[in-house]
Order: sequence, then C-alpha cells, then structure tokens
Amino acid sequence: MDPPLSDAELIASFTPKEMEIYRWLEATRELRVSLLDDRVFLAMLDRRFPTREQCEEYWAFADKWYGRVAKRMAYRMPTGKFIDLIQETHFNNAKSAGKFLWTTEMTNSPFIFLGDSACGGKSIGYGIRTGAYFLWPNLDGAPEDPDMLDRSVLGINLNVEVEFRPSSGIREPLSSGEDSVESAEPDDVGHAQGFTFAQIGNLCVFADDWERAKNMSPDRIIGHSWDLTEFGAVVEVRPDGAFGAVWVIYGFYSDHPDDAAERGEHDPVFDANDDLLPHIGRLHRGCAEQFTVAKIANSLDDLRQPRSNFSFEIEARRECQIVRAKLMGPQRLILRQFINKSTGQLVGAG
Repeated sequence: MDPPLSDAELIASFTPKEMEIYRWLEATRELRVSLLDDRVFLAMLDRRFPTREQCEEYWAFADKWYGRVAKRMAYRMPTGKFIDLIQETHFNNAKSAGKFLWTTEMTNSPFIFLGDSACGGKSIGYGIRTGAYFLWPNLDGAPEDPDMLDRSVLGINLNVEVEFRPSSGIREPLSSGEDSVESAEPDDVGHAQGFTFAQIGNLCVFADDWERAKNMSPDRIIGHSWDLTEFGAVVEVRPDGAFGAVWVIYGFYSDHPDDAAERGEHDPVFDANDDLLPHIGRLHRGCAEQFTVAKIANSLDDLRQPRSNFSFEIEARRECQIVRAKLMGPQRLILRQFINKSTGQLVGAG
C-alpha cells in the first residue's frame, strides 16, 4: 500500500471538477455545520448537483476527501520509512518539524521492535510505540517565546538532579532546578553536561512468554501483547540539527486527568527514609536495575533491524532536569533553554 497523501498533497491532486466541489464545501462549511436536519443538506446537494452525473461526481469526491483519515489509519508506515522521516527532519525548521509531527501523530506510525536485552538480569523483548509527546520538562520558562521549540523537542541537564519530595510537614518540595541553571547562550554550544533531543515514542516491554516467542518473525512478535514502560524514547539532536544516539529517559509526570496538552502531577519518588521507591526507574517488575537515563543505540540506523542482546548503557539513576529547547543565533542552533554552567559536577536542584 502506498503511503497516504497529506491534506495539502491531496488538494494539489484535485482535478478542476474536484476543486470546484471542494471550494463549494469550504464556502458552505458554517451553514452545513449549523444544519439540524440531514434532509436540508440533501436538498442543498440536489440544487447544487442537479444531474445524475454531477451527483455521482460529488459522492466520488466525498469518498476521496472524507475517507482520507480512514485510509491514513489503514496504512502503517514501515519502520525503515519512519527512520528515514526522522533523519530527513530539520528540527530547527518549523515546516520540516511540522511534517514529522503531523505524520507521527496523525497517521498510523509503526511500532518499532528493538530486539531483546538482558538489562536487569532477565532477557526480554523491547519495542517503541512511536509518538512525539511523552516526556515533560521540569522547568518551562517563557513558553511563549517565539524561539522556543515545540515540546516534542526538549533538553536534559545531566548535571542537575531534581530531588522531588511531596509537601507534607517539614518535607517540602524542592524546586525544579531554576536556582541551579541559567539561560544558555550561543557560545554554550559545546556544553557537554546534557543534550537536546527529539521524542520518538514510549518504550515498551514484551508482555507475553518471551522464551516461547523470541524465535518468531518480527511481525508475529509485534502482534503479541506489550506493556508500556515509564520511559520515553528519544534521539539526540545536536546544535546543528545532526542526530546522535538513541536514549530512553524515565518520565516522572502522570497524565493530566482532564487535558492531554497539560502536564499532570509529579509522581512520588522517595519513601519516608529518602530511599528511591522500588518501582522508579525499572523496565519491568523483574528488572534488578533502577535508572533514569540510558543509551540504547549509537544511531537511528541501529533501530532499522531488531538487535539481539542490545545494551542499556546507564547514564543516570536519579531524576535529571528536563528543560525546553530553543533556537539561537542566525544559524538557528538548537540549544537547551537553561544549562548549569558550573564546573560540570552534579548539583542538586533545590
């Protein structure tokens, strides 16, 4: 099946008669939406398309235009093409980034089967449910700044820990790290204690019997049950827009109960003894490792085919500060909005 056309591509393909019907539908949109009786709309059609031939032309167009969403959802983009799409995206260009976001969020983007890993002592399969919005920033300064990138692109400060604690008695919540960082400038392009990244999905773990399934074909494995982890999957985006390694980063915010576009509450992290809660940073219940940031591939190309016994190269075990990303200077460099400019040693956010 060929990939579906975007709205703009579909409109550009219209014949003169189809364009005439499309313009009529656009011109009558508000009137049609206000109608309470379908018979009135049918009467409008009879007046506008009085002959049998014209009526058939209208219904053929209606199937083409109004059926476009169903056709998009029937098409599942192959993993290779999805990787191509990411690699072709310039995240410092709004049009290019918009195409990636539209394709990822509005079409049936693929489930990426990563292969298997024994991280935490148990060999099991992993995959990525693709998507552009999973992680949230701890610190979101000046979100309306025109140079701020969409929330699908963020940055992480690996040298700033966020030790969130619930507000009860003397245990007050620490800040999101605003006292530990300052605004990044163009000459901070080489700052090494973190990176900017584009979100590409949510890490998943195989939920059935892996020992029985592991020798099946990738398509059959993908068809089994999978559990979502609390890790987002991201690809490093360097200041010039080039891509780097693929990482997983633990998400500490719950879904907002009423609005998916709003950040929910920060999940509890520590127990009464200031120990990390046992489920935080685990890939699955049987995982013996607790971590929050790990590299899973050196490049996007490593995701094109499943890999046997790939590694989670652990970078952090506590919550690191996530910030927005912004464009800087005439070269439109992609930088973290805030960084810690100290000697590079780990600092607490509070």
